[in-house]
Amino acid sequence: MSKIQAPTKNLSGHVEKAELLDRLKSWAGFLSEIDQEGDKSELSEICASLVSPDLLEYQDAEVKLFVACCAADVLRIYAPEAPYADEQLKEIFMLFVEQLRGLEDIKGKSFKRYFYLLENLACVKTFILCMELDAPDIILSLFRTFFQIFNERHVGKVQTFMMDIMITIMQEGDSIPQDVVDIILMHIIQPYKSRKPAAHSLAKELINRSVTYLEPNLQKFFNAALMKGIETDSGLHSRVYDLIKELNLVCPSILLAVLPQLQEKLKSSDFNERLEVTRLLAEMFSERGSDLANKNKHLWRCFLGRFNDIEAAVRAECIKSCKNFILDHLSLADDCYANLYKRHRDPDEKVRLAAVKVVYDIASADLTRMTPELYMILQVGKERERERERERERMSSEGE
Repeated sequence: MSKIQAPTKNLSGHVEKAELLDRLKSWAGFLSEIDQEGDKSELSEICASLVSPDLLEYQDAEVKLFVACCAADVLRIYAPEAPYADEQLKEIFMLFVEQLRGLEDIKGKSFKRYFYLLENLACVKTFILCMELDAPDIILSLFRTFFQIFNERHVGKVQTFMMDIMITIMQEGDSIPQDVVDIILMHIIQPYKSRKPAAHSLAKELINRSVTYLEPNLQKFFNAALMKGIETDSGLHSRVYDLIKELNLVCPSILLAVLPQLQEKLKSSDFNERLEVTRLLAEMFSERGSDLANKNKHLWRCFLGRFNDIEAAVRAECIKSCKNFILDHLSLADDCYANLYKRHRDPDEKVRLAAVKVVYDIASADLTRMTPELYMILQVGKERERERERERERMSSEGE
């Protein structure tokens, strides 16, 4: 460190902006060359200057960016300790989060400097210090910022460093605030899934790389959300079934503790609840490439039991799912053939019509999946339609 000449001019927000920027750039260059070894005594004055109100509250964007980069290097040099009091550190971390927003515009003139800040914070794992400050609002703001600014124009390194920072925070914290978990989860469901595809991909990768740290929060959330009368501290309480559906696509293993609860919901005395869970499981079982039914045979058998549900709407929902099972999941087709044939003589007309429509859709999509029983359903459906047509003609003639 003695070989590197420290700048002679101190930092002060009371000089002209151009002069202040020149000094900041000199100090930024100097600090970037300093490693963690050696004498740090000559840094005490710059450390104090960086947290002075006239610099932290300076209103110029470029000045704030260089202050943040200098502060990040100071924390790198002093790591794992910090030459600041807790309240000063909070102000520094709030400045970091504010400046990281500059990463959104990759064509901006200062993008390289914003990227330098991101890389520094990621490689040094600087946010571990923030975890020791009891400052959940700063962590929440950081996660929110990353998901707001991340877009398809960002190259791999931006995503890598953002991911490293978030995973470090999740690893080092005693627990993850539910608000932070909500920010991650909201980006795997609509409308964010469609509106912000890059953030959606970021959320999916983060979930897969941090399953161990997310599981306690998710189990607590689902345990409460799936039990009537128990409120959660999550803003996504009303989207519980959407979350289960999407998590099944993103990271199925994270739902292992949830599936038995869904099985119980299939037997609920609440009609609407049975209908919702039947619809959810139909979608999860029938996703292309899904092996959920084969890995959870008891749950699949319980789902098949809903073909005989006392409510016609639930039976009809099961019927509608048969098309995807028969076309895309040959191992499940036999179960669906049998139930489909049985339900074409259902006492409820809407269920019978649903069976005929599903068979017609199967025939239109792939005739090789048709069986004699399915052709019979079509024939019976045509006969019923002719009967209805004759009845309409009869009533029309009587009305004349």
